[in-house]
Amino acid sequence: PHPSPLEGPTRQRVRSGLAGTFRLLPALDRLVADQETKLVQLTEWQAAALAGLYTNDRLVVSGPAGSGKTMLAVATAKHLAARGKKVLFLCFNRSLAEWLREILPDSAFPTVAVHTFNALCADWCRRAGIPYCVPDSDPERQEFFRSAAAEILCQASDRVTERYDAIVVDEAQDFEPEWWLPIELLNENAEDGSLFIFYDPKQNLFVNKKLSFPANAARFD
Repeated sequence: PHPSPLEGPTRQRVRSGLAGTFRLLPALDRLVADQETKLVQLTEWQAAALAGLYTNDRLVVSGPAGSGKTMLAVATAKHLAARGKKVLFLCFNRSLAEWLREILPDSAFPTVAVHTFNALCADWCRRAGIPYCVPDSDPERQEFFRSAAAEILCQASDRVTERYDAIVVDEAQDFEPEWWLPIELLNENAEDGSLFIFYDPKQNLFVNKKLSFPANAARFD
C-alpha cells in the first residue's frame, strides 16, 4: 500500500518530536565567573558602607551566612594596617585562621597578626614563660578553653608588654563571654581601644550560650 502523507497536527507533533529543542547555554565557568563578579561587587559596596563607619573605633557587625562578614573583617584589617596600625585578627576556627594568613601574609601585611583565640593563649603563655597545659579529656578541655585559658592569658598579658592598636574579631558568635576581658587587655587603650567584631547569631556552635560582647560599641547589621 502507498503511505499516506502526514498532515495537520499529526505532522507538527512528529516534527517537534524529531527536531528536539535547541538552546544556547552559557558555559558553566562563565556562570561561576559572573556570580563571583557579582559577589565581589556586593562586598565592595558593603566595604564602602563600612568605611563610613570607621569613625567609630568600636564596632559590632552582624549578618547571616554568606553576607560577606569575613571579607569585611579582612577589609577592616587592611584599612587599619594601611594607616600604620598594629592589628590583632582573631577568629575561632583554625582552618579559617590558616586561610586568613594566606590572604594577609606577613610579606604584605607585617603589622597584622592572625590567631585563633586558643592559639593566641598558647603563644602568649609561651612568651610569658607560663605553663599552658591543655587537659586530655574532652569535658576538661572544653572547660579549660571556656574559662581557664582566658585567665592564663590575663596573667600572660601582665608579663608581656606588647599591645595592639586595634583588634578585629571574626566568628565572634563562638567566643566565650570570659574571653573578652583578656582580649581587651591586649589592646593599647584597653576597653577604649579600637575593636571591630563580626558575628552571625545563627551560626553559634554552642547553642545554649548567650552571646555577649564588650560594651561601648556601635552596632551595624
